[in-house]
Amino acid sequence: MLEMTQKYKERVEKLTSMLDLDMVVITEPTNVFYFTGCHIEPHERVLALLINLKTNDTALMFPALDQEVVNDTATVDNHLPYNDGEDAFRLIFEHAIDAESLGIEGGHVTYNRYQRLLENYTADQIHSVEAQINQLRGKKDDDDR
Repeated sequence: MLEMTQKYKERVEKLTSMLDLDMVVITEPTNVFYFTGCHIEPHERVLALLINLKTNDTALMFPALDQEVVNDTATVDNHLPYNDGEDAFRLIFEHAIDAESLGIEGGHVTYNRYQRLLENYTADQIHSVEAQINQLRGKKDDDDR
């Protein structure tokens, strides 16, 4: 287990070394799995891996109904479960309160979710990190094949 935990931490560190931002929000389930080892299919709910690029601190925001899966498989520093009816973006904003720049998967974030991010950030503060994630994901090891 320690070997797998280290693998995910190293992936986060590689990503943070490639970027000059404050926070990254990863929402595509396959990418969340790549960086955490936790696979959740949230359907219409929000799933987000939040990475503080200054500290490499990681938090997984997920529907509370997936708590058991997260407990068993997620390699993250913090768990941020939310219940149906709660505002998931409030958790993102609270966790990223000091972030002045935000990286997102530009090709995955929906228009409505982008609009929610614009409640706390300007368009100039939001950047796509999809190319960097794809670059890392292009390097497969035996577990990824």
